[in-house]
Amino acid sequence: MNNSLVFWIERYFYNPDTFQKVLSFLLLPFSYLYCFVMFIRYKLSKAEDLGVDVVSVGNLNVGGSGKTPLISSLASRYKDAAIVLRGYGRESSGLYVISDGKTILEDVEIS
Repeated sequence: MNNSLVFWIERYFYNPDTFQKVLSFLLLPFSYLYCFVMFIRYKLSKAEDLGVDVVSVGNLNVGGSGKTPLISSLASRYKDAAIVLRGYGRESSGLYVISDGKTILEDVEIS
């Protein structure tokens, strides 16, 4: 990322100048609109019962935060647990069963 942009964002959060304060004030209605749309989306959504217990570990964009080892540890405590992963750097699309718990069913390019 461009260093000048990083410094501008840091100044914006920690020591905003007059322009940045005015910009924040002008963008405030868009924040309210976004919050309202997300609230309506939340209220209109329906819970779906999948018939099994689901643990979701996600919304962490940073690699190396320990998501996969955490899930592996949790799954090892239960019989017949399944792990659904997107796959880091994966180029294939669709759903694949990679392992049945005994053997590996797909190669590295697919998984």
